[in-house]
Parts: sequence; structure tokens; C-alpha cells
Amino acid sequence: MSPAPRVTARQIIDAHKELIRAARARGVKTVGAIILPMKGALFPVYSEQGEKVRPP
Repeated sequence: MSPAPRVTARQIIDAHKELIRAARARGVKTVGAIILPMKGALFPVYSEQGEKVRPP
């Protein structure tokens, strides 16, 4: 996996809202969920920086 760009929690939240609006505009129902902690996951994407930005 290549390094992801650094983003803020606000950018993540705003992007999710944009996706939801686009889906609903096309009649697609959406279901939301929080972004879970990644420490100990089977794929190596955890970082201290990422955990600091993960929305609560």
C-alpha cells in the first residue's frame, strides 16, 4: 500500500457527507459507520498520525 495523503478529521467527515449526498441524489440508501482503530489489523495501515486524525 502506498502512503496516503495527510488529511484532517474534518476533511474525512466532509468527504463522507459528499458521498452520502451524491448517493441519495441517485436514490441510493446509505448506512454510516465510524472508522475503527487499525492498530493490530491484518494489513499494515496503522500509524500514530492516522489514529490522531481518526474521527471519534
